[in-house]
Amino acid sequence: MLGFHVTVIDDRASFANRERFPNADQIIVRPFAAAIEALELDRHCYLLSVTRGHAFDEEVLRTALKRRNGAFIGMIGSRRRVRATLERIAEDGISAAELDEVHAPLGADIGCRDARGDRCFDHR
Repeated sequence: MLGFHVTVIDDRASFANRERFPNADQIIVRPFAAAIEALELDRHCYLLSVTRGHAFDEEVLRTALKRRNGAFIGMIGSRRRVRATLERIAEDGISAAELDEVHAPLGADIGCRDARGDRCFDHR
């Protein structure tokens, strides 16, 4: 709708297909890291991680941060999930400056609270 070239990536053909994403320009069915490594990312790209679990989001972020070349990198998820994912990546030596480039959590603040009563959405 906005003129973006949209690529959908999933490692499951049952999810990454034309039936589910009829308007996608490109659909890639490959493991996340391999698919992202094959992309030409630059400052005109927006990579959004919206996977089925934080282990996959972590894989996406790690790979994207190595290849970002100015691309926007964002991740959806609860504040707690985002924090835990970024902390694990930081333990492997990714700098705080690089992690600050990750836009997370993506979404709109709708006032939700998690099971602990913490706000679900919080800008860093």
